[in-house]
Amino acid sequence: MAGVSILNFQYVYYYGSDRNVHELFYNNSKWTDEDISPGNQGPNGGTGIAAMVVPGTKKIRVYFVGAANHVFQLASTNNKKWTSKDLTKTTKATPANAGNQIVAFATTPNNQLHVYYETGNDVCQLFLPTPSTKWSNQDLTVLTGGGPAVGNSGMAGFSLENLQYVFYLAN
Repeated sequence: MAGVSILNFQYVYYYGSDRNVHELFYNNSKWTDEDISPGNQGPNGGTGIAAMVVPGTKKIRVYFVGAANHVFQLASTNNKKWTSKDLTKTTKATPANAGNQIVAFATTPNNQLHVYYETGNDVCQLFLPTPSTKWSNQDLTVLTGGGPAVGNSGMAGFSLENLQYVFYLAN
């Protein structure tokens, strides 16, 4: 489950009993529920879900592990039309572990988008550097010589200006 807010509006993202990504939206008077899953690329139930608002905008991004354990991005501006992008396919990244948490956030002031997930025993990053519009991937465990991740464990993270911090359970 993940949530964001834009001004006084509140958004919660979760997997419904139909195994699709749903959005609960509060407009300051009532809650509505909408299935925002992208057709046949729907999620593998029980996987992580992350959401963010791109800083300085009303652009919402939701990330989840879907078909073939690929990481997908759902994108919307002002909670209107939703589009889907398979970030694993786009970046030729290794598929995610099913059932694990993912973390997503933006860094400011450089306005990069970052998505972290586990694959095998490694922690990987998908990121969109600015001003580029091309997503990239990195295996951070290999890059840093970090400890291998424990499968089916949690993950957390945040950014402080342009610095990224990701926490996971290692062997």
